[in-house]
Amino acid sequence: MPPEFVATALAEKMSILTTETYLLERAKLGSKKKFKHVLSKVQSNEADDHDMLSDSITKAASGRADAMRCYLQKDYLKMCAPVSR
Repeated sequence: MPPEFVATALAEKMSILTTETYLLERAKLGSKKKFKHVLSKVQSNEADDHDMLSDSITKAASGRADAMRCYLQKDYLKMCAPVSR
């Protein structure tokens, strides 16, 4: 294996590790209270037509979200029941 590949792989791994560290440190600075305060300033408006998702895209995305929710809950041995909408 050429040394350039090894160097590139090591650089990518270091980048991932430093990014993870950076994000964890930034996360410590935040709080739910601050987050909710900022969100409370956003107006609740209906999305413009060109910003709306089609029903098929919405259903596909919700299916993936259900699968990810099961994965994150470490529910490997059983299937999660779809969330009724």
